[in-house]
Amino acid sequence: MCFQSYNKKIYNQCLKCYTNQEPRYGRDLRVAVLRLLLLISTLKKGCTALSNLGGEILNCGFAKSGADSWTIKRYKMIDILLASYNSKNYISKQIDSIINQDMDNWRLLIRDGGSCDQTLEIVASYCSKYPDKIQLIQSKGKSCTKSNFSKLIQASSAPYIMFSDHDDIWLNDKVSKSFAKMRETEEAVKKDTPILVFTDKYVINKNKAIIAESCFCYQSLQPAKIKLNKLLVQNIPSGCTMLINRVLLELAAPVPDTEVMHDHWISLVAAAFGHIVYLDESTLLYRQYAGNIFGASEYGIKYLIRKALTGRKALKNRFLQDVNQAAAFLERYEKELTADQITFLADFVKLKNCSTFKAWRVLFKHRIFKHGFMRNLGVFLLFI
Repeated sequence: MCFQSYNKKIYNQCLKCYTNQEPRYGRDLRVAVLRLLLLISTLKKGCTALSNLGGEILNCGFAKSGADSWTIKRYKMIDILLASYNSKNYISKQIDSIINQDMDNWRLLIRDGGSCDQTLEIVASYCSKYPDKIQLIQSKGKSCTKSNFSKLIQASSAPYIMFSDHDDIWLNDKVSKSFAKMRETEEAVKKDTPILVFTDKYVINKNKAIIAESCFCYQSLQPAKIKLNKLLVQNIPSGCTMLINRVLLELAAPVPDTEVMHDHWISLVAAAFGHIVYLDESTLLYRQYAGNIFGASEYGIKYLIRKALTGRKALKNRFLQDVNQAAAFLERYEKELTADQITFLADFVKLKNCSTFKAWRVLFKHRIFKHGFMRNLGVFLLFI
């Protein structure tokens, strides 16, 4: 076998391992052996070009660049999806925080929702400076956050996926810690299990002053309560803290128009068919200010007064969004769900047209509760 063909064969075998085309168990050892073979063959043949590439093999993938020529390129294990809109005041700091991660095997995909400030110019400058790391997904006209993330999901191709808000700041070990937790979970569960890893986050104001060291404590939420019946009415894993595997993404996609947000839909899918794992650390600075689509409000008297002032009709409509999302979930996955899951989802969907006492009975029967007595009281009062 000629030297070029021999090394091409090793390249293909490494790629097969890295892109998850062979079983996970034993993959790490197999890749290590293949790397060693490549380096040995390189040294024996005295090929300077390939020898220089030896150090790159740790995080590399391989791609064909012509009929007979092969080149090595870095294979991105994680796609980070960022939706932007009028983000000129914040997006540079967020992109910089991603660039400064202590794990660099990622690709950043950005899609804009029709900004009318300098957001696109800022993003273009980063794409020009880091062409192999940052890519702008083209869009036309205005689009909402949900639509932006849906398009980004379609554009993603990596084995693992993270979501990024345009105005946060990631701690430099966010990716590596989340990925370590993902790999630990993969080793503990069956192959091809949908997995969602999520973390806590610091809450900061528009000037980057820390308001709370734990968003879950700030909002009085319990990250351990992540069963499907609980998540129906209150999503716990925030998209900006998530790392998911491709098995979960492909099961959840396409995200329907009826979903509340992409992260809520993905959480439901993970709860029903896979594993949700909480990493008890704050891995990013979550910016809380008036422009948030879904903000982090401190749970207390002010929060309850603000909810009351929202009005019963608006609160009922928001609750019905969860009901409509559950209906879409049941319609898509009915054949895969268990009998118990089908029962409580079907009962929950009926809340759209239930009498007061029937609604209360459904909520109590299936333990479909939010976190906190006052939140649940508010839900029950919606049906009076």
